[in-house]
Amino acid sequence: MRLNKISFLGIFIFFISSLFMNARENMIYSNTNEFSGTYTNSLKIRMDKFEKKVIEKHGNVLDNDLKFREAATEIYNEWDKELNIIYNELIKELKNLPNAKKYLIQAQREWIKYRDSEGTFTYYLAEDEGGTIGINPQISKKIRIVKERTLALAYTYDIYMDNK
Repeated sequence: MRLNKISFLGIFIFFISSLFMNARENMIYSNTNEFSGTYTNSLKIRMDKFEKKVIEKHGNVLDNDLKFREAATEIYNEWDKELNIIYNELIKELKNLPNAKKYLIQAQREWIKYRDSEGTFTYYLAEDEGGTIGINPQISKKIRIVKERTLALAYTYDIYMDNK
């Protein structure tokens, strides 16, 4: 089944509104209710506050693609910064575990390929020829992917530190 532009726009608007309309139910916000370690929980709390602040700063992003992109880019960049922080912390901690370090580096390289391919796929899903219609879904997807990877690395860090 092929999505026409109107169906895609309807799905896209529903997705975006679920991101930004209700802060408590917002899919872009971090869930701090699951059991996890100290670093992971502090990261979730810190990023939850950051995301809310960015969305409040940019106002209603549903009616303005530029506002949406600015807010989403800011959120993406902050998650990416956090990803690099926790990745480098893990690399430093694994200095005495060369195999674990080697496989973390390999996994991260593969993850980067996945992140980029998934973002590009989402971009062209909107319109196969490309264009501006695919930019918002692409950045939304990349936020989700970077957030998931950052939290996964933070959780791994907490497990390692608890068992060290």
